[in-house]
Amino acid sequence: MRKCIPVLVRSLVVCLGLWLAACSDSDDTFVPPGQGPNLALISIGDAAAVDASGGPIGGAATVFATSSAVASPGETIQFDFTVRANGVEAEHIGVHFFLIERSKSGQLVDDEEAETYDLGDFFIEEVIEGDTTYTAQFIVPSNLPAAGDYLIVAYVDAAGIVADDINLRDNLSRGLEDGEEDTYGDILIDSELHHDFIIHKVEVASGFILLPEPAPGEENDSAAPDEVESHIIGHIDATKLGSGVISARVAAEMIVGGQAYTAHLWTEGDDAYLDTMDIVFPNDFEEHYFPWDITVNGELSHALLDAFDPDAEENLVTLRFTIIDISADVEHRDDNNVLEIQVPYAFFDPETVFETGPTIAAEQAETRRVAGPGGATGDDVSAQNNALLSFVRSFGQVYGDSSKFAVSLNIGTNSYVSQSRFSAEFNSSGSFDIFIFNNSASLLGASAQAFAYGDTVGAGYNVGVRILGASVFSESDSVADRLQKSWDRTWEEERALFDARFVIAIVPLRVSAGIAGSVGFGAEIGFDNLVITATGDVFSAEISAFATAEINLLVASGGVGGSFLIISEGFSITGSADLTEAASDGRITLGLDIENELKAIEGDIFLFVKYPTYKFCCKFGQKEATKTIYNTGSLYDKTWTLFSDSRTLTF
Repeated sequence: MRKCIPVLVRSLVVCLGLWLAACSDSDDTFVPPGQGPNLALISIGDAAAVDASGGPIGGAATVFATSSAVASPGETIQFDFTVRANGVEAEHIGVHFFLIERSKSGQLVDDEEAETYDLGDFFIEEVIEGDTTYTAQFIVPSNLPAAGDYLIVAYVDAAGIVADDINLRDNLSRGLEDGEEDTYGDILIDSELHHDFIIHKVEVASGFILLPEPAPGEENDSAAPDEVESHIIGHIDATKLGSGVISARVAAEMIVGGQAYTAHLWTEGDDAYLDTMDIVFPNDFEEHYFPWDITVNGELSHALLDAFDPDAEENLVTLRFTIIDISADVEHRDDNNVLEIQVPYAFFDPETVFETGPTIAAEQAETRRVAGPGGATGDDVSAQNNALLSFVRSFGQVYGDSSKFAVSLNIGTNSYVSQSRFSAEFNSSGSFDIFIFNNSASLLGASAQAFAYGDTVGAGYNVGVRILGASVFSESDSVADRLQKSWDRTWEEERALFDARFVIAIVPLRVSAGIAGSVGFGAEIGFDNLVITATGDVFSAEISAFATAEINLLVASGGVGGSFLIISEGFSITGSADLTEAASDGRITLGLDIENELKAIEGDIFLFVKYPTYKFCCKFGQKEATKTIYNTGSLYDKTWTLFSDSRTLTF
C-alpha cells in the first residue's frame, strides 16, 4: 500500500519575481502590441446565484436557471470574466478569485494585506491571443464574517507561469480609487446557510440483474430476507453542496408494473439488509462514490417473475434511488435527490444448483482432457454427460467503479458422480478482471480438477494458474490406487497497468496506476481406499491500489496519498466422494461445501497538489488542493456459504 509519492518542487525564484513585480510602482496601463508578452484582467461581471447540477463543481456543471443576484453561503454562483493576451504562449494558467467585504475595499487601494476569503481557482488550459471571455462557477464560502455587499477580486496567472510578463499590475483587479469597477465583480450575500444533495449517477455493476426464481409461498413476504445474499450490487455518485450538513440517508425501490417495491440495502455496521442506508460525504463539493448492495424479498421477486416475458428480447425493471435529507436544516431543492434507471433482468433456476441428470453442456465437457488411470490420457465426457448427481454453483459480480478502480469476481464449481466407471469429479475455478480508469486487464485465473474411477481404482488431477495473461503454474498427473497431492503457490508484485490525466485546481497530473499485492493458489487432493477428497483455497488474493503521479507544472508539487484495498478474497471448497460401495451395492455418497470470504473496495485514495498563489496585495503563498478518487468503507465485507449439501445415490 502506498502512502505518499512526492513528485516535483515548485520554483521559489518565479514566486519571488512575481512578488517584486506585483509590489512595484508599475502603472495600470496596458502594454501595446509588439512591446512584449503580457496578460491582463479586463473585466469581471457581477455574480448571480444559480442552481447547478450534473457534474463536479468547478468542472462541467450544468446551469439550470438563474436564481437571483443574492447568494447564500454554500450556494453556487456564476459570473463571466475576460482576459487579454498579447504575445503570450502559455498553458496551465490559473486565475485566482477571492471575496472581500465592500466596506473593507480600501485595503485593496492601499496595497496592504487585505482581509479576503478564498473563492477558488479557474483553470485556463491554453492562453488565446486577444480578448477571451470565460465563465467561472464557484461556491460561496461558509466562513464569511457577515452578510452584505462583497467584491469579487481576481489575479491572472496566480502561479506565475508566464515568467516574462512585462506588466504584472494589470493582472490584478484595479481602479477602485478612480471609481472604476470593471475588474471587480459585485455580489450580495445573505446570512442563510445553504446545502443541497445531488445524485449524479446510478450504476448496476454488471449492467444487468440476474435473480434466482422465487420459491412458492413467498408472494407476501415484504420483509428483508434473513439470508446474507447479494442479489444486485452497484454504486451511486453524489455531491453535497453547501455548509454544515454532511450526512444523508439513501433509499432504493424497484418499480414493477407501476408499483414501487422496497429494495432492501445492506447496512454497514448493522450487518443486515434494511430499508435504507446512511451515507457520509467526506468532502464538500466533490462527487463521491457510495456502494450499495440489494437483496430482493419474496414479494418483489414474485412481482418481477409475474412481469417477466420469456419471449421478449429484453425485460426491463426501473430502479429508483433517493437521497433523503435527515438534517434539521431545509435543503435548497430536493428534485435532484432522485434518479431512476432501467436495467435488464432475468431469472435462473436455483434447483439447477443441485439436481440429478446431466448438467454440463457437451461443448463444455469436450474441452476438458481427463487423465485416466496409469497415466493414459483420453476424452471422457460420457461419464459427466450421464451423471447421476451434479452440484453446480457459480457466482459473479463487479465491485467498484470502473472509471476509477474496480474488480470483477467470477467463481464456480461443478462436481458430479456417475454410474459410468463408478466415477466422481470435482471442478472449481475462479477469475479476476481489474478495471482502472475505464481500462481493463485479466488479472487472475485459477482452476483445479480432481477425479477418480472406482472400476480401475485410480485418480488424477489438473491444476493451473494464470496471472496477467501469463501461465505461472500448470500441472497434471494420474495415479493408480493411492494419491496424495498438495500445492501452495504465491505471486506478489507491484505493477502499473494504466494511466490517466487529471487537473486539480490549476495543476495537470498524469497518474499511473495499477496493483500491488499478492495472489495465492492452494489445493489438496487425496485418493485412498476408493474415497476421493478435494480441499483448499482454490485461490486467494490481497490486492491494493498502486499509483504514482507526474506533474507537468514546474512551480507545483504533489502526488498520490491514502491507502486503498481493491479486494481481499478467499474461495475454498471441501468435497468428498465415497466409491467403496459403488461396485458392490450400487451406492455413492457425494458431499460438497463451498465458502467465499470477500472484502472489496475499501479505504481512501486521493491526488494532492501544492502550488503558489497570490494574496491581495503583495503576498504569495502556497495553496493545497485534492481530488478524491475513493473514500469509502467496505460495504462488501462478508463471509457466506455458496453451497453446502450431500447426497447418497443408489442405482
